[in-house]
Amino acid sequence: MPDVTQRLRLWRGMLDRPERLAPDVDLHELAEQHELSGGAMVNVLRFAALRAAQAALPHITLAHLREGLAKELRKEGRTV
Repeated sequence: MPDVTQRLRLWRGMLDRPERLAPDVDLHELAEQHELSGGAMVNVLRFAALRAAQAALPHITLAHLREGLAKELRKEGRTV
C-alpha cells in the first residue's frame, strides 16, 4: 500500500488539470487520512469527476471526492 508521500504523488499525478479541483480540496489531507491503493484512488477520482460533470460544475469538490471515497471503501469492506 502506498505511504502518504506516495499517495500524494499519485493523487497529483492522476489529475490532468489540477485547476479542476475546487479550492476546498486538500490533496495532502486526503493522502494522510485515507490509505488507498493507486487503483482505488483512480476509482475515487473518476467517480468524483463524473459527479461534477453530471452537476455541470467546473470543479471537482471535496464532497464529490468524499462520496467517491465512501463508495470505494464500502467496496473494500471499510468505512470512512
